[in-house]
Amino acid sequence: MINQSVFPDYTYESVSYGLENTFYDWAIAQIAKAAGNKPAQEAYLKRSSGYQRYFDHNAAEYAQYGVTGFMRPVMIDGSFMTPFEPYGTEHETGNYTEGNAWQWTWFAPHDIKGLKAVMGGEEAFKQNLDATFAAKSQGTETPDMTGMMGQVAFGNEPSHHVPYLYNWTVEPWKTQEKVDYILDTMYSNKPAGVVGNEDVGSMSAWYVMSALGFYQVNAADPVYTIGRPLFDKVIIPIKGGTFTIIADNNSPNNRYVQSATINGKALTDSLFFEHKEFVPGGNLHFVMSDTPPQK
Repeated sequence: MINQSVFPDYTYESVSYGLENTFYDWAIAQIAKAAGNKPAQEAYLKRSSGYQRYFDHNAAEYAQYGVTGFMRPVMIDGSFMTPFEPYGTEHETGNYTEGNAWQWTWFAPHDIKGLKAVMGGEEAFKQNLDATFAAKSQGTETPDMTGMMGQVAFGNEPSHHVPYLYNWTVEPWKTQEKVDYILDTMYSNKPAGVVGNEDVGSMSAWYVMSALGFYQVNAADPVYTIGRPLFDKVIIPIKGGTFTIIADNNSPNNRYVQSATINGKALTDSLFFEHKEFVPGGNLHFVMSDTPPQK
């Protein structure tokens, strides 16, 4: 437990609270935009970048971990808390909620472009992501840290979006690999068939969406990014009719998406589409293969 006589300004789970609040600010900005309140929109958008003050970019210091930095606790004077242990976890009394710096460093779902920038750019973002999946799985985990893939604790919500972040890199096929692995190994039809805490349906919701072939990384933005569809064909009832998802050449071995279209059009950057594209009679069409697509 943190000694509050040494750190009198200490707030339990401060990093997690800080990061989540910047996401809330972004969501509020969208409400202000819809309401036509431009001053409020601009104010909350500015606040939504506050997650950046938690990122300690220091490639030399963190070279031992293979990353350029972590989201690190910040003291009231603006300095980073010292000492600092990225693997350190203290349940309900530490700096992070139900996890550690490895998982929470990725919590900026509303501004992945900005997260890339503070990490040091495109290559640094991918390097850090690779390192997170490759890190040792042990540590002072809380009971909530389950479904470990390196330091991605898939069994808890802070990590649910992380496998999809490769879609913001030049290697989106890694998302398809990670999603395929999770669908295949971390869920079953047994009574205890999920690898983590269900938390009012979070684990099941991830499975349903991912099995369909897509996921919403930013819960406040109606945009989806693709993963690895589990079924050859799915028909979804929507207002006014049905929407069909088709995966050609699908099989356990064919986990890579060679191409994807929605309603006959290519996806944005081949990976993204909007909720409004779920239209009666429409379709999301995947073509699968056993090898990553050639760029």
